[in-house]
Amino acid sequence: LRQDNKIGDTLVATLSFRALHQAGLMVDVLTGAAGADILQGNPHVHHIHVFDAGEDLVRMAQSLRGQYDCIIDLGDFIDGQHIRFIRAFEAHHVLGINKPDIALYNLSIDYQGYGQHISRRHQAMLHRLEIDATDFHYDLFIPAAAQQAAVHFMAKKPAPRRLIFNTHTAMSDKDLSASQILFLLELIHRQQPETDIVLLQARVAEQLQL
Repeated sequence: LRQDNKIGDTLVATLSFRALHQAGLMVDVLTGAAGADILQGNPHVHHIHVFDAGEDLVRMAQSLRGQYDCIIDLGDFIDGQHIRFIRAFEAHHVLGINKPDIALYNLSIDYQGYGQHISRRHQAMLHRLEIDATDFHYDLFIPAAAQQAAVHFMAKKPAPRRLIFNTHTAMSDKDLSASQILFLLELIHRQQPETDIVLLQARVAEQLQL
């Protein structure tokens, strides 16, 4: 199953990893470093193939030729490089969204739910594979080292209430602007002055001179 290294989408995809694994399938995931971090310790994922920016993905796929029964690709866009990459796996089946006219995708899902949450794509995929899933919660398995680091961080500055504020998304055009961030921070401080706010991106705090 191919993921585009978007943390949120990778987290949502864990519902599919679990359903596929519980159906008796071995699930490998191709993603970038950010997505791989989200999947560390996930017992429903057999192996994580991590790609780097600029890496020759076709060569990677060729090294895994013939090892997979099915490639699942829930993305919308496809180009020549993408087709060469998926073809190089030589999988028996390739499942995609709305790709009935592309011969490479011999399993296509007729999907029109673009205004719905991305989890609906995964539900449609599981239905197409005739996997009966009713549990659609996400899985996040936090390594012990990360848990200890978080506890240590929280202990350094006790607070009656703490808010973790992530201002960034997978795409810059969806990020909160400086004025939006300041508005929210001021609103929270005015209504709940005892709240300790933690910005995940240090450079945002520097830019805002916080």
